[in-house]
Amino acid sequence: MDRSKLKKIFLIIIIFLIFILIKNELYPQQIEAHSTTSKFLENVKLWRQDGHISHFHFENQPKCAMGLIFDIIKHSQFLNKIEKNYLSELLEPPLRQKFRSSGNFTVHYDTIGYHTPSLLTSQFKRMLGDTNVVKTHQDSMLVIESYVDSVLYYFNLVWNQVVNVYQYLPPPFEPGYTKYNLYITELGSGLYGQTIPSINPINPGQPPYRYYTYIEIDNDFISVYPTSRGIAGLKVTAAHEFHHAVQLGSYGYREFDRYFYEITSTWVEDLIFDEVNDYYQYIKTPQNTPRGHFATPEISLISTDGLIEYSRAILGKFLQEKFSPSVMKNTWDLFKSQIPFKVASIYALNQALIRENSSLRLAFVEFAEWNYFTGERAKELGTYKEAKFYPLIKSKTQLEVPNSGRTIIDSLQNLSTIYQPIKYNNATSTIIINNLNYEATLLGNQKYFKFTLNLTSTGNANYKQVLPNLYAKLITNDIENWNFGSLDQTITANVFAYPNPFLIGEGGTVKFIIPENNTDVDLLIYNSDMNLIYKNQYILTPYTKYIEWNAKNNNGEFVSSGIYIFVISTKTKDFIGKLAIIQK
Repeated sequence: MDRSKLKKIFLIIIIFLIFILIKNELYPQQIEAHSTTSKFLENVKLWRQDGHISHFHFENQPKCAMGLIFDIIKHSQFLNKIEKNYLSELLEPPLRQKFRSSGNFTVHYDTIGYHTPSLLTSQFKRMLGDTNVVKTHQDSMLVIESYVDSVLYYFNLVWNQVVNVYQYLPPPFEPGYTKYNLYITELGSGLYGQTIPSINPINPGQPPYRYYTYIEIDNDFISVYPTSRGIAGLKVTAAHEFHHAVQLGSYGYREFDRYFYEITSTWVEDLIFDEVNDYYQYIKTPQNTPRGHFATPEISLISTDGLIEYSRAILGKFLQEKFSPSVMKNTWDLFKSQIPFKVASIYALNQALIRENSSLRLAFVEFAEWNYFTGERAKELGTYKEAKFYPLIKSKTQLEVPNSGRTIIDSLQNLSTIYQPIKYNNATSTIIINNLNYEATLLGNQKYFKFTLNLTSTGNANYKQVLPNLYAKLITNDIENWNFGSLDQTITANVFAYPNPFLIGEGGTVKFIIPENNTDVDLLIYNSDMNLIYKNQYILTPYTKYIEWNAKNNNGEFVSSGIYIFVISTKTKDFIGKLAIIQK
């Protein structure tokens, strides 16, 4: 055999061996992928049969199935034609015995059987099971039809608010329909409702992909948050799920923005039905201990676990009360455009805030401060209108700072906050530290960034004063992405000026503690004859808790020794105190 034939045979053998190696390498992966897909489809089947999303082992029991819907949309992109058709069949709307239409909606419902709807009694039991209420077939039909009336009424009310008042795009109707379809279902397991998408997008090849949807709602709202049982649960579900339909149908699906879908829908509940407050269950326990964001403020804003994203409806509340509801609307308008970042909602929200002469970094600093002034710390200004009903946010253990100073080493995720209480001599304060790493968040990062906080009694220009004679300096590898300050300073009762007495000639300035959160204050100084000798307005930045006076009058001259009256004038009240000045 000549040499050229030997080379060809050898080459064929090598190619064959490479093929075998590749096949052996890929085959287990293919088996694993097929097994994963089969398991997922089986779980979807079980969910559609019994309504229980527990088959998917969520970390926390969600109020709706949006987390599951995100998984379904994600998986559907990798299914073959047969698997996709099977999944599409599983997601077909349920068959119901009757339907009724009004306004923009058609309700599909049963009058006999497991899924039959019912109003609740005053004891929160199904009327259909109470023989004192339902004695005849006519009574039964009246209860059922009254429930359907309520569904149509509240969904049409929500449509009007979301589409006509707040100007969101309406959800598209499914092909062949002129109204949006609602299905009354016994959901059980604490679910309020679920918005089910089509498998194929409306706009293939033009992301973000949009989907036709229909909504399933619970048939009685008996197993939900206690204060939301019955019609209250129906109200917030209409708002929550309808906005999910708006999101998926008119603004699009983005895999890494799931947190923002739930923030928005949960906020919309309270925007339209402020009296219900179903979102309280995500921020506190029945014992008023913190949950969700109030329990873990150090977790990134974009995180999801079936609880924290719902609790962060307070971000929507903050944007609504600090700016206006249009900030969220403008964010969604930007969200549906072509955004070249992994977490598009972060970019869109920042751009919406820029229109308000703010930014995500600036707004997040104030958002973190609002979250501190809740519960017993709630005040009239600078926090939520319902702040007194919120729990106290979880803080670190208070640290006592010795005269020699102290160093704190810790870490914090991007777009999150730590509250660190400190005590120095007889004064206390809470240091608030924000990681404002906008760029890392755009990329979808949720990692911890290290920082060091130095506390000392001898600060310089690189330090920030956090208490009388105590200064702090934050050290990180990316200091431009961080912000810190002190909150809720307490010194001795009724003392707002220090040092007191103030010695002219020793340098420094008189510092006046600002008694409440304000954007600007006036300082007025009167001598013992009550003649005004100094007046100035101070424009405050976030976390500025004191203003300074150099002991000079309006002519720029040092004042003489004596007792002076100072008035700190805010938008809501005046604070008056005495200050001793001594010329050395």
